[in-house]
Amino acid sequence: MTTSHICFARKLLSRTVLIAIIVFASIGALASLVYGALAISGATIGSTVMVGVVTAIETVPDLHVPDHADVQYSSITIYVAPQHNAGLSWETAATVLPYIVAGLTCLLVVLLAAQLLRQRQFGIVSGVALLTVGALSIVSGAAVPAMRTHAAALVVESLGLPTSGDQASTWVVPQNFSVEFSDWPVILLGLLTVLGGWLILRARQLRLDLEGTI
Repeated sequence: MTTSHICFARKLLSRTVLIAIIVFASIGALASLVYGALAISGATIGSTVMVGVVTAIETVPDLHVPDHADVQYSSITIYVAPQHNAGLSWETAATVLPYIVAGLTCLLVVLLAAQLLRQRQFGIVSGVALLTVGALSIVSGAAVPAMRTHAAALVVESLGLPTSGDQASTWVVPQNFSVEFSDWPVILLGLLTVLGGWLILRARQLRLDLEGTI
């Protein structure tokens, strides 16, 4: 096989891979749209909220526990109809945001693959797109768990459930947001995407500066 044949085969293989990436990424964007719509419709039908339950007791079980262990922990799942769900807007936002990020990420892959297929250099549009999607991924990874916990707290408040032992002998404990609940893989992916966008914009600026010195 001659060198020209090898180059042609490599070029054909590269174009085939890029076309396959564009097709699968397009399917992924469409799937994100469909599943996102189904998730939203499911949230409007009803949602569930899980909260911890604490009951004050006077006796300690016959276990090796500290002397001050005078509470018993459990949890309940509350089904909330849409008309009684005070946190519906927050729950809906937390549900749809990951699908938006996934859809935009797929569209970004389509954009980058199309640029490579057309043998175009990554320009300012590609860099800004990477920065935007990366920033949205970071926000989604941190905001979605926070919005879900806030929605649960609003449901508990709207139902008038006791949240401390001063109000009743049995009370509920809504889950509080903590940094450890963040979706760290999504945040890390967002950071890498932002870095890629910054590198593209930086390389473009360096190229323009170099052309200006010639």
